Amino acid sequence: MDSLMPATIRLTGRVAVWSVHEPSRSRLAMVVRQNGYDAVMYSTLDELRQGLSTDDFAACVLDEPSSHEVIRNLNSTVRIAGKPTQFIVVPALADRALWAQPAGCDVLDPPCTPEKLGRLLFSAVGRSRLVAENLQLKRRLEGRMFDDLVGISPAMDDVRRLVQTAS
Repeated sequence: MDSLMPATIRLTGRVAVWSVHEPSRSRLAMVVRQNGYDAVMYSTLDELRQGLSTDDFAACVLDEPSSHEVIRNLNSTVRIAGKPTQFIVVPALADRALWAQPAGCDVLDPPCTPEKLGRLLFSAVGRSRLVAENLQLKRRLEGRMFDDLVGISPAMDDVRRLVQTAS
């Protein structure tokens, strides 16, 4: 008789990894891959911003960002693009107090171990899936809003835009 073992939930997805330090970037990408995710490395914030706005990432690991403003800007970029990306910050030990307040992201408490990062990745990817589902449902509802409007013309397109803006 087989014993009942709890099922292991394994999430997959793409994770952006940013660090200005190549060894840290490579180490973080290796840990991301060890946890079953695809890692894409970025060395500059501009490259990262471009990648986050055009590609689909479940999560983004940021190694020692300089400020909360960096996170806010990146978060704004992905929300404007309609992406569900979630952020994980690996702060410098000296800057840990700076990240004590929530910044709209998960913060990895030192020491940075593969297990800790794995748990945060699992949580972030799970949230990303929920956000993606929510965005998809909103798009479906917006599409249904116009089911009762009949006609295809530039004037009807204007009516649909006005109704959507008003809603």
